[in-house]
Amino acid sequence: MLTGQLPFTGRDPLELIHSHIAKLAVPPAELDPSFPEVVSDIVMKLPSARRSRSPRSVRGTCSTGCGPARASPTSSSSDP
Repeated sequence: MLTGQLPFTGRDPLELIHSHIAKLAVPPAELDPSFPEVVSDIVMKLPSARRSRSPRSVRGTCSTGCGPARASPTSSSSDP
């Protein structure tokens, strides 16, 4: 949806479900050359069919795709 099109199409719901489970989507950067490569890489890691390859948290996503995750300076657990 970041590229303006759905990752899979199908004639019926079962075919669409099968595509989501068994196929890899085309990376957004291949569909739209102006799409940032690093964002495309992150997008492709998120729906990994193999649970062991999918990031388990936002921090895991950032650490594998965009460098070390950092806390926002405006967020703090000690705010009054």
